[in-house]
Amino acid sequence: MDYAEHVKSSVAKYLAKHLAESNMTINAMAKDMNAKGYLIRPTTLANYFNGSTMVPGSNALMIADYCGTSVDELLGAYVE
Repeated sequence: MDYAEHVKSSVAKYLAKHLAESNMTINAMAKDMNAKGYLIRPTTLANYFNGSTMVPGSNALMIADYCGTSVDELLGAYVE
């Protein structure tokens, strides 16, 4: 797996875990993020969740901040 695929997969896995732990849907998470000032479209979040789109740095930082984690963890830096 190349680096881009690793990152897309890691973000997708992290979002799936976060959504399950928070008992939220993608739409609910996007709505909550927007209400808290993290401007993101539900379709954008769904693309990251599906692993079909690479998350740019600004969105990675925003998602990590919202989820209370580091960008490193979001991007799978600690996955063996």
